Amino acid sequence: MLAKINSMARHSGNAIRPWPMGTQSERSRKPLTNRKVYYITRVCAENGWDELAHAVKAGRLAIEQESQTLRLPQ
Repeated sequence: MLAKINSMARHSGNAIRPWPMGTQSERSRKPLTNRKVYYITRVCAENGWDELAHAVKAGRLAIEQESQTLRLPQ
């Protein structure tokens, strides 16, 4: 979904940054299958989100956004 939003944003001269999608959390973690890791890292590569791709490969865990503490960009 984020990739679709980013594609639409690019048409208007903007870009989406998946912040803080690579954040580690002790809550709401579940293992990702190899298929999911491949899909997520491919989407990341297509959108220039290399840091997030690395975090997904290293952690191999899904973290629900709702479980994360709100942190606004600086």
